[in-house]
Amino acid sequence: MVEKVLGKVGTTHRKLERGGAHKTWTIFTDPAKPTLVLGIDVSHPSTRDRETGNVLQKMSAATVVGNIDLDVTEFRASSRIQDTGVECLIDFSKEIDERIGEFIDHTGKRPAHIVVYRDGLSEGDFQKYLFEERVCIEERCLKIDTSFQPSITYIVVTKRHHTQFFLEDPSQGYESQGYNVLPGTLIEDAVTTNKYYDFFLSTQIGNEGCFRPTHYYVLHDTWTGKPDSFWPTVTHALTYNFCRSTTTVALPAPVLYAHLAAKRAKETLDGINTYKSVNNIYCDLESFGDLCEVNKDMNVNEKLEGMTFV
Repeated sequence: MVEKVLGKVGTTHRKLERGGAHKTWTIFTDPAKPTLVLGIDVSHPSTRDRETGNVLQKMSAATVVGNIDLDVTEFRASSRIQDTGVECLIDFSKEIDERIGEFIDHTGKRPAHIVVYRDGLSEGDFQKYLFEERVCIEERCLKIDTSFQPSITYIVVTKRHHTQFFLEDPSQGYESQGYNVLPGTLIEDAVTTNKYYDFFLSTQIGNEGCFRPTHYYVLHDTWTGKPDSFWPTVTHALTYNFCRSTTTVALPAPVLYAHLAAKRAKETLDGINTYKSVNNIYCDLESFGDLCEVNKDMNVNEKLEGMTFV
């Protein structure tokens, strides 16, 4: 509970130090070439709401979170509604503007690198969503300044698979975990694809027989040139930055924050719907004014600081 309260009020109570054992983390958090990390997720309505709900209950809530500090520990969120079941953020210019703008306001610097951790995509949609979302980010950067062209990395995160790994000798692992692989185990060949650079990463202790590592796909990378020697380490480091846990978690912090913020936005949308229904207020989402009002009400008041979504 205390961890959540500290996060909500905007207190950074832990961070990974630069200049430590991981040289890649020092590069990733270099103040001279700062990095903006974005987490993107979409929360969809339940099957019941899709079938019987009204216009607001049927909508999905999309969220973009981004860090506002150089150490990649403090995040803020921007949310909006979109059509039912639509996973792709076709035009999220406003959300990108807010995340870049708030990063610049707090650090006084433009990001030299933008890294996107994207949750919720199926492999058949990779190229479509990569194109739509990457182009939007590039356009918003050029809108700020034609010379503002940060490197962009796009990584898809997925837990919805049936791949599990185990130790041949359980004595090599933790006594209570049986055949489960150790936290920090990286698999990047044999069971991965040939189309992209992808890897499996186990980052936490799980129950014996039911733990699945997270699968990452690096779809686009104009920063490193050698993703295999950089992104597994950075991704592992980001699992230490989740404010509600004192140990590593299964997913990078930006992904978990995006999931929490999207869920909170969907709950807020349900609350808006209840208020309008009780007070007989008609909402026409085809009206630009009504749409803007709902999107504004879904987001946190600008006067509030902190990661209120945790």
